[in-house]
Amino acid sequence: MLLARKLACLPALSIACAAGARPQDADTDSALRAAARSPYAIKRFVDTHDQFKWNELWAALQIGDGVFAPSCDHPNDCSAQLIVVPGGANRQTILRLNWDGNFRAVFLRFHASAIPRATQPVWRCAGSFEPNVKYFRPEHHLISLGGKPFLLVSEQAFSGSGLTVKAISGFDLSRQRFEAAFRYVGEGSVEFPCYVNREVRGYPYSFEQGSTEKLRIRYRVQYHTDECEDDKDIRIELGSTSTDAVYVRTGDGDFNIDPSSANAKEIDAVYWSWDPSLSDDDFLHYNFDNLNRIATGPPNRRKRWLARFLAGCADTPEKRRLLQAMPPKP
Repeated sequence: MLLARKLACLPALSIACAAGARPQDADTDSALRAAARSPYAIKRFVDTHDQFKWNELWAALQIGDGVFAPSCDHPNDCSAQLIVVPGGANRQTILRLNWDGNFRAVFLRFHASAIPRATQPVWRCAGSFEPNVKYFRPEHHLISLGGKPFLLVSEQAFSGSGLTVKAISGFDLSRQRFEAAFRYVGEGSVEFPCYVNREVRGYPYSFEQGSTEKLRIRYRVQYHTDECEDDKDIRIELGSTSTDAVYVRTGDGDFNIDPSSANAKEIDAVYWSWDPSLSDDDFLHYNFDNLNRIATGPPNRRKRWLARFLAGCADTPEKRRLLQAMPPKP
């Protein structure tokens, strides 16, 4: 599930300039180039200018050639936020730049170096990350895991009709490269009519230090479906389960799912695989306890739905046990 994203200070900023934007004057160009000397100067520039294009900044920071940078044409179109990272031998600050009505964003990492007899530190851009944005504005949090600072950034993952997934990328700010060290599903839902649907939530639960570091992501899934008979549209709750996904790494590498975990297959199938659908066999297997409570419970809408659902399932041990728990009426 872990998606390693190798991002240097060359984000694919492919947002076209707004049509009809005013030409940027030479004084503004010069001020933006000068502001590139530090994240604090960049923030001051953004706070005090309503209309400008980012081109000069990308060029000054050497963020690639031929980039179509967005423009800021109105007040509150763009903004900047400083994220000061505590601790560490190298001072570092993350600068979040927002545009498109503050809906899109890029995160720039800066390191500061002290120069003898200099009154101010010298800053250099040490990486960037542009989260994928579609249905929601990205969010970020600065947390500590094992005494190390991590930046969590949300972005759009899977999306489509009845499907939306918010992924969280975790950047280890104690290492040199500005790349995601782990990735997990923060929120996800699949909603298809007359189908077993699910809602997923995930969050970092625990962290173990040592020669091999272990990160646990606590996942919870809620299953439900619809009556789907006689034009009824009644939600039927099918129970919830939770489990921990264990990711491991050595040194300052990336975290990967622990291959020895007994629930590695469940994590891939439920929380979220590349295929948003969930097979009937996996649903019966990983949600068996909840379905068994329905099967052994009193006659009701959920039990009638389960009987109809099992009729279309393949012959598996879980199906046989559920059918035995609710014998047909005499």
